[in-house]
Amino acid sequence: IKANYVSESISQVYLYQNTPNPFSRETKIKYYIPDTVADAFITVTDLNGKQLKSRTFTAKGESYITVKANELSPGLYVYALVADGNIIDTNEW
Repeated sequence: IKANYVSESISQVYLYQNTPNPFSRETKIKYYIPDTVADAFITVTDLNGKQLKSRTFTAKGESYITVKANELSPGLYVYALVADGNIIDTNEW
């Protein structure tokens, strides 16, 4: 997705690297979503682009989600934070 204009409402959205990385039991993905954002979610995909998990956020502010190792097969994954229809950031583990 290419954006020519980033609204102020999503310019303050943050996605942090998961910790720990790598992990054996579970990892936490920390994020910040301001009150000005109407819709936000994190999606996890494999390296082929297949969506494996998605979590929509209803609460605003700083928080995190936990991903347990037994939820996915061992491998490399990409996760992205989407806010108001815009991909804000991506990371991988």
